Amino acid sequence: MSDADLDKILKLDRSTYRLRFDRSKFGFEWGWTWRYLISPVIPAAELVNYFELWQNWTLAVSLYLEEYAQYPTHRDLHSRNILILNDRPFYIDFQDGRLGSQYYDLISLVYDSYLPFSEEFEQVCLEYFLKKQSKLFDSELYWVQIAQRTLKAAGSFASFAYLKKDYRYQSYIRPTLDLTLRSLSKIQKLAQTSSIQKLIHNLLAYTDSY
Repeated sequence: MSDADLDKILKLDRSTYRLRFDRSKFGFEWGWTWRYLISPVIPAAELVNYFELWQNWTLAVSLYLEEYAQYPTHRDLHSRNILILNDRPFYIDFQDGRLGSQYYDLISLVYDSYLPFSEEFEQVCLEYFLKKQSKLFDSELYWVQIAQRTLKAAGSFASFAYLKKDYRYQSYIRPTLDLTLRSLSKIQKLAQTSSIQKLIHNLLAYTDSY
């Protein structure tokens, strides 16, 4: 993928994106993750204790990210939505695009559950991105966005198995949650993040299917 190809991702027309990633949209995605990823696995007695924590933390994340929903985003920019024809990339599935943070599409591409990259490649992509934007790198926003995006993706994978009996996606859940844990360990300012880390660790400990 050339510099020119990557430039196309960063030059989407803002006027065509009328919806934003706001607390309502995030809330729906958090609820999906709770329903299909977390609640079927964590024992009911423990689940009660986690529910208020989950509600409070996810609302705080939603309100935080909502403030940065100013940039056109593809919303699902991963390897399966990039087709290659004669060595040229074509991006598909734009229908769910929204205004989001400046890091959303970068994170979707670099932290791809279907095609995990090395941390060295992640750094190359991040350095390229930073050359293209005028703002200083916001580490807290970057890692909070990764936490949100990976928890959403893991919830989607779990729902495919639960609702469609399509178990092919279960193998992607653990690597995706490993990225979640990595991002949570980097977040400095959001209260109760360490407790969410414990929840994810417990979730993984309770199942061998992920």
